[in-house]
Amino acid sequence: MFSAQRQKRLLAELRGQGAVRVRDFAREFGVSELTIRRDIAALAEQGLVSKVHGGATLPSHGNAVTQRAAL
Repeated sequence: MFSAQRQKRLLAELRGQGAVRVRDFAREFGVSELTIRRDIAALAEQGLVSKVHGGATLPSHGNAVTQRAAL
């Protein structure tokens, strides 16, 4: 599975569940945890997810980065 496909699945899972765990997705896709972390990092750079310890969540609208950018 290509990174774009994994990222789409990650986003779909996030929309349905609200959070994803690196370990669970690594097992499901048969890739290393580092690979999933890279996918999450790429999505976070685009502002599509928020990285959290062990996984990712959908970004909150009132996070500190957004608030600082508004200043």
